[in-house]
Amino acid sequence: LREYFAFKMAEVHHLLAAFLFFLLMKPSCCGLGPGQGAWMSVDPANYNLSATLLQQAAETVQERVPGRYCLMVIKDGYVIQESYFHNTSESTYESDSLGKTMIAALVGVALQQGLFELDVPIKNYGVLPQANWSRTGIDYFPNITMRDLITQSTGYGLYEPGKFFTYDSEEYIQHISYTITAVVQKLNYTGALQWASENFADLLGLPDLFAYDGVGVDISAGGGQMMSCRDAARVAQLILNKGVWLQADGTPFQMGKSSFYEELFQPCNPGTVDGYGFLTWLNTDMTIPYNGTPRAHCCSPRWGGEKRTYSNETHTAQRCCTAPKKYNGSSIPCDSELPTYDGYSRLSSEYTRKQIIGDSFPFVDQPKGVPQNIGVAMGEYAKYMIMNPDENLAIITLGNSRGQSLGCLGAYDDDFSLSLTWHSMSPALVPSEFKGVTLSKPQKVKTIGHKEDDRTWESMRRKAKEYKTIQNEDDPFVGSCLCGCPPEQGFGKCFNVPQSVFPNPSPMQRSCPSHVVATFPPPVAFCPLVGEPAQCNATTVGLDLCFPKTSILTSRCSKVPGTQELASYGCLGKMPPTWPPFCTWQNTTCTYDPYYPP
Repeated sequence: LREYFAFKMAEVHHLLAAFLFFLLMKPSCCGLGPGQGAWMSVDPANYNLSATLLQQAAETVQERVPGRYCLMVIKDGYVIQESYFHNTSESTYESDSLGKTMIAALVGVALQQGLFELDVPIKNYGVLPQANWSRTGIDYFPNITMRDLITQSTGYGLYEPGKFFTYDSEEYIQHISYTITAVVQKLNYTGALQWASENFADLLGLPDLFAYDGVGVDISAGGGQMMSCRDAARVAQLILNKGVWLQADGTPFQMGKSSFYEELFQPCNPGTVDGYGFLTWLNTDMTIPYNGTPRAHCCSPRWGGEKRTYSNETHTAQRCCTAPKKYNGSSIPCDSELPTYDGYSRLSSEYTRKQIIGDSFPFVDQPKGVPQNIGVAMGEYAKYMIMNPDENLAIITLGNSRGQSLGCLGAYDDDFSLSLTWHSMSPALVPSEFKGVTLSKPQKVKTIGHKEDDRTWESMRRKAKEYKTIQNEDDPFVGSCLCGCPPEQGFGKCFNVPQSVFPNPSPMQRSCPSHVVATFPPPVAFCPLVGEPAQCNATTVGLDLCFPKTSILTSRCSKVPGTQELASYGCLGKMPPTWPPFCTWQNTTCTYDPYYPP
């Protein structure tokens, strides 16, 4: 009887907690996120989580995945953890392919408005082909649908659409924007840029989200939009809300199509592509069949490996991971039929054995019980938006970190950095036992940190205005050079070039001459260093494994707490003294300055 009453009292406490939580959260309506306003934060104790443990977990991520700028956790539409390791809460960074998932969220809004359907050929909407869709002599463009575009299964013009995972960030995926433009121009919009700004970005509270895409009336469908951690969190919350958002007056409305966001977390082509949804990586368990059909183990965000064969007849390549002979996680099968053209494979190169989270770890340390329906927006160098729809929770972290695992030597293994992040954060996200009703009211988040030369939305607007008025009458500018930050990062610095340095540029000029590039300040003044989280083995624990000529030690090889065999170390890559030889020539002056705060 005593146990029964104790159980009932605990039940009453839980109901009371839920009721008080509802009352406390009611002013910002339903925990749906910030709408167009500022984020609100609550004490993680509201969810029986520890602020101390969350902060410690965030610091562990920074230690194990060097090169982090920020990390935040949102739960039920509120911020419960924020850490800034470099720059400030207002700093914006190029999202790279994390922006692809944002584009998927945008497509959900277009579907809600009835602009198009997923399974209707885009040519039916008046879209013209702007890529090579007939590399083998067969024109596949008439069959291309929006579903093919948002599931990365266009086929590269080599194969029937929908049959292979053909990852792309450029000319094929860009047809998402061309489709939107073709439709909305009939509705008196100038193109995708205007429509997306007014019907998506403005409503999210990110009016300049697409302002620097630089593709005319279109938007960059392959991602790369500028975002802060807080900006990316808005996109994650919209997806977790299944398209529901708050209007300016605080009332909720269905901004995007609900069923679309549910499907976003489902394998796009079970039995063929099980690890990818709508422009989102999935944590699908490849060992569990789908309706009796074995999983395809495709694909993993490992980029590289050894390309061993290439067939001109089938337009396929084989990639294989190599690993130390005694490493117990080395049994990653070769991928033998990767679609490619011109001998170059764009596909993520490796097979997933079980789930992407933990797949790069030794067998004994692969995590158990990680939810299958986790979706990950993933940008180059470990820019992550990890979404768990069952918990209405997301972890967002931005930075510059190039992961390397023993399971795939020499490759860029985003799987490894992601797994380290999850391993560090997940214990702090397990609620403790109920200890009573101690709920806090939501508080408006404040700007964290201060930096004079910080890159923010405000500074980008100011710079854009300044560049429009720059004049140099004594030595006029004849064009500009756009130099990418090493190693091959998707951003850099724009330099105006005076006539005295380059008197007669050709109208057909494509690259900046070396003598012009030699006049620019070194990249270290503008570009961030890239962190190198890397796996090591037990025999090297305690050693400095960074190469002194090219990198700086951040942490020696050490065992990862909570594991049996996993060990890692960290380095920061040194910045070369000169710009790489791929600065792009522009016949116009700089319109804005795409530098990162270093």
